[in-house]
Amino acid sequence: MKVKSVLIWFRNDLRIHDNVLLNEVIRQNAQVIPVYCFNPFYYSKTTDGSFKTGAFRAKFIIESVLGLRESLRELGSDLIVVLGDPAEEITKIAMNYEVDEVFVHQEVAEEENREMERVEQSLWKHRIPLNAFIGHTLYHKQDLPFPIKDIPDTFTLFRKKVEKETLVRPEYPLPEKLSSPKFEVTGDIPSL
Repeated sequence: MKVKSVLIWFRNDLRIHDNVLLNEVIRQNAQVIPVYCFNPFYYSKTTDGSFKTGAFRAKFIIESVLGLRESLRELGSDLIVVLGDPAEEITKIAMNYEVDEVFVHQEVAEEENREMERVEQSLWKHRIPLNAFIGHTLYHKQDLPFPIKDIPDTFTLFRKKVEKETLVRPEYPLPEKLSSPKFEVTGDIPSL
């Protein structure tokens, strides 16, 4: 019987602590293929000539990816790092490791969501589902005491209502061990 395998596409949330994606993989007793894709688009110039990602942020991302790789190795896994278009790279890796599905954190920004839609379309051509999870907010929208369209106009009103009527969900536990296949190539983390 084939063991279920899940590719986790790490994007902006590069931690293993309190990580819904890792805990969902463990809950499903699946093998994990962790991937980080450096997308050249985010390191290009904007229309006004400035870089989309400055040197300090790029350094922080590189250090965070290095830290993620080290943390995953401590758990018995590793991190595959690639450079390129995520729609192509994530799909290639998913096909190579015959994954059953791809997990990703849902982002809120327009460019990140367009990127995710492109990856989802590419994966779907191979009948690989992309499942997005909310995992980077203190409160989940379904836990709020009001619909999103009725969020108070001021932070003070929002805070008072939420503090009074909503609980913060408990943290996900830190994984003790991860099951991963043997990776052929894990890729190099680029430098500045």
